[in-house]
Amino acid sequence: MRTIVRARSAALAALLACATVAAQDAGPGPQRIPTVSRAAMLFAGFERDLGDALRTRDAARLKRLLAEDFEQRDARAPDTPTPRADWLAHLPPALADAEQERFAVHDYGDTAVVSFALVPQATDKNAAAPYFVVDVWRKAGEYWQLAVRYIGADGAGIAYPGSAPAAAPPKKI
Repeated sequence: MRTIVRARSAALAALLACATVAAQDAGPGPQRIPTVSRAAMLFAGFERDLGDALRTRDAARLKRLLAEDFEQRDARAPDTPTPRADWLAHLPPALADAEQERFAVHDYGDTAVVSFALVPQATDKNAAAPYFVVDVWRKAGEYWQLAVRYIGADGAGIAYPGSAPAAAPPKKI
């Protein structure tokens, strides 16, 4: 576990160094350098691990990363959960290969709520529409497991009651 923490710390340091260099190369004027929290780095790693395990159908990693009672809730039918087995059987390959961007993490001790944009790889010249994902992770012993995934269309350009004005998205993690 310490090796993972050290590797992620090194990745964070490299990311911050790249952001600093990019900001210096951008020229004069105010620059916004995105800051990435330790929690965002940690859970971005878990999300990438999950994507890798799904892509390779690694049953051992999936067992460790997905709670036995995992379910997905889709915005099109929020009252109808998709259980773990059905989700694994019917997950489109494009979602396993999708990029995850714009992470936010709310850490509540043994539970973490992670939100991000899930951008499927485009299969042609047209850009694939992103999804907005909210994952609920909970601590299970020494590991974190994904308990619930909420997913829906990104809704870019749509103003929802109580939402802040859209800002330019920060760089990827």
